Amino acid sequence: MVNVLSPYRREAHRTSKISLYLSATSMLSRSPLPYDTVDVGRHLQDFIEDAVIISARLAATEEGARAVKEGASLNSAISPELLSITDSFTRFWFYILCVGDMPRHHREIELVCKEMFGRLEDDPKMK
Repeated sequence: MVNVLSPYRREAHRTSKISLYLSATSMLSRSPLPYDTVDVGRHLQDFIEDAVIISARLAATEEGARAVKEGASLNSAISPELLSITDSFTRFWFYILCVGDMPRHHREIELVCKEMFGRLEDDPKMK
């Protein structure tokens, strides 16, 4: 169930790398960032929405509701298939928690770059 979300995570990693690359290039070359930069935050909203949908689907059955509530601590109290889903589901929620602050960090880096070097559209060399 969680494996379906793998392409979203890959896209988020690519977007994040692009944002960091733009900021690093701006700092290295001491040149301004473009006015519109890559929005990393939209991926987090997608992740949370998907995790909530998966939670609702799992919680639709009594066994799934116990698995969501108690996680992998149930051991053999649930079927092996559901235990596997629960383990990957728990990992996915931890992933969301870990990357949850990433958009704010990207924005802060971009704000510092724009503060130091301005915006590309305001650069006199570009006119």
